[in-house]
Amino acid sequence: MSAESRADLENAKLRGQVDTPFRGETLRSILLTTCGLWQLGQEAQLAMWVCFIAAVLLGFGIAGFVHAARTQTDAKI
Repeated sequence: MSAESRADLENAKLRGQVDTPFRGETLRSILLTTCGLWQLGQEAQLAMWVCFIAAVLLGFGIAGFVHAARTQTDAKI
C-alpha cells in the first residue's frame, strides 16, 4: 500500500490509508510512554515518603542518644 501511494502522489485516499496506521502507532507509543512514566513517578513518590519517614526516625534516634548522653544517671525525672 505504501508503494502504491508513493507511485500516485495525488491519490488522497491511498495517502490516508497509509497515514492512519502510522498515526495510530504513534499515538499508542505516546500513550504507553506516558503511562510508564506516570507509574515510575508514583513509585518515586512512594520512595520519597519512605526516605522522609526514615530520616525523621533517624533524627529521633539521634536526639534520643544525645539526650541520654547529656542526662545524668542519678537525675530524678
